[in-house]
Amino acid sequence: MNSIVIVGSGNLATHFHKAFLKHPNAKVIAVYNRKNENLYPIDSSIKVVEDPYKLPKASLYIIAVKDDAIAQIVSEINNPRQLMIHCSGSCNLDILGKRQRKGVLYPLQSFKKNQNVNWINVPLLIEAEQEQDLQLLKTLSGAISSKVHEVDSKKRIALHLSAIFVNNFTNHLLSLTHQLSEEFDFNTKVLEELILKTKEEFKTPITSMNSQTGPAIRNDQSTLENHLNFIKEQIKDTKQQENFIEVYKTLSKSIQTYHHNNPIDGK
Repeated sequence: MNSIVIVGSGNLATHFHKAFLKHPNAKVIAVYNRKNENLYPIDSSIKVVEDPYKLPKASLYIIAVKDDAIAQIVSEINNPRQLMIHCSGSCNLDILGKRQRKGVLYPLQSFKKNQNVNWINVPLLIEAEQEQDLQLLKTLSGAISSKVHEVDSKKRIALHLSAIFVNNFTNHLLSLTHQLSEEFDFNTKVLEELILKTKEEFKTPITSMNSQTGPAIRNDQSTLENHLNFIKEQIKDTKQQENFIEVYKTLSKSIQTYHHNNPIDGK
């Protein structure tokens, strides 16, 4: 039985805790929570520690905190012989210092505390320097997900960047769309088929590239200017207006630059 200490109390730490509570070969023995605030409900048998220097000895320490807090936390946990992993998509393995046993367990998914997570479909990207640690991560990960991938730091960071594009950036664009729908009184359902089509085209890179349409790729300056003038005239809030203009110009320019370097016949 592998004993686990979870360091953190945020969205990811919460869901890792829930996942490993049901794990047949793992037992969460302690949770580190710096201020004892916003801590998710936990079993009374699990120790809550506010001082990282007082964390109990465990088989595995899961560092599930913000990226800019990882290095500080690592410096405070002095158990060099135990395996320590971080859960960041954008941080190199080396952020865990010179310790001999270190690794990464990064779930390629977005998390909110109050949302249910179907772990079996969540891609888990793992990395470790020692073979025994890699096998341990494979065992632990494989018990909660059917999609476990061994990925080095460079590839993981590229995947994390890609996740920002497809999830965070896309979600922001959808939020802007909802704002337009509220301001100009239209039902977003009329856009659903277009969204589904875009999702379908994402399945292959050549389809995504070849399916690019719109005024930017056509260099349709008249339409581009009409859209920008509409934003200036119809969106009254100055800050929102500036934000829409910046997003529109930035993405239009990106489309034009990308397809100038990667020309598509007939576009």
